[in-house]
Amino acid sequence: MPMIKAQLTDEKNSAFMWLNQARECPTGFAGALYEAPKNLLGFQEGQTISVSADQILDWMVNHNGLLYGGFSIRLIRDRKPANERAQFDEYMGVAAYEPLPT
Repeated sequence: MPMIKAQLTDEKNSAFMWLNQARECPTGFAGALYEAPKNLLGFQEGQTISVSADQILDWMVNHNGLLYGGFSIRLIRDRKPANERAQFDEYMGVAAYEPLPT
């Protein structure tokens, strides 16, 4: 499942959100909103959003539970207490993280 992360905005607020089922489109990339942002109006989970390539802030691919990329996901996970990481991994559908290049 390829995903991209972009900043979404309404008239007053913004949030960094994941779009799943990411694919190339004529204006850049499009994907379905993974979760509806609580602080933004006019966005719904599953809604198709298009962004230009320069709006992509992160990317990840979850291939049968093995996560590639997902740099912000890794950071969020690393900041969680050790006893909360397994629950986070289950929520994200990740069984293992592909090592990052050094």
